[in-house]
Amino acid sequence: MITEDQKYWIKTVDERAKSMPLNAEGKLFGVSGIDELGSLHLEEYKSFEFNIPPEARKGVAIDRLEGFIGIRNYIYENNTNEQKFHVDASIVGAVLYAESILDDFNDILLKHKKNIENIKSDILSELLSKISISKEFDTNIERVDPKLNPPSIKTIKKDGDYVNDLISSNDIEEKVNESEYSIIEPVKNIKLKEEKKEEKKLKIYLLVGYLLSIFAGFIGILFSLLLVSEEISENIKGHGYRMMVISVISLLIKPYL
Repeated sequence: MITEDQKYWIKTVDERAKSMPLNAEGKLFGVSGIDELGSLHLEEYKSFEFNIPPEARKGVAIDRLEGFIGIRNYIYENNTNEQKFHVDASIVGAVLYAESILDDFNDILLKHKKNIENIKSDILSELLSKISISKEFDTNIERVDPKLNPPSIKTIKKDGDYVNDLISSNDIEEKVNESEYSIIEPVKNIKLKEEKKEEKKLKIYLLVGYLLSIFAGFIGILFSLLLVSEEISENIKGHGYRMMVISVISLLIKPYL
């Protein structure tokens, strides 16, 4: 039994068949086939899209797509070749418009795959092929976004089972260093960086101590030479003795720096 909704779409197909009749060869003048006519319907929908509120356009796209698909069997069982030609072209146009506006287009088209896969349309065949390949890929492999997931876990989906494969600690450090998308840094790598910082500080301290020891030794030698002179005061000699002591201490600790 035909519903009121189906009657509306059947009437739309009839009007298109009357306004664009086929010639004796079963072709539409100036149009190569249902794909070209479907593309013209898309242009028509886009041209008059401004009449539909933005928030209602997705609903209209789904209604149009499901409306034409829902009457196809009836048209093929009860109508002429002209109506058959135009219902298929109308489905192509509805699919193209839905693709341009629906976020869940792939799921909706796959839902009606059995009803449209026998339509002789290169456009529909290509769309169904791409969607099927995409779905098959997503079913067998879970793609991990490195921006959202730790780089230390590789998740592989195979035959319906998930296998978590831990990467070795060396691989972790290489991935963290090489990947600009990593947001989680392994704890081990953080510790290594801290140890490197401390080691660098220690080297700086040792270098400063070594330079000071050389300077102190030089001053000590200078004062020791002055001490041999009898013309210097006792106060200066006292300073000289202290510097000699510092010089000796510096020479003793130098091997440990």
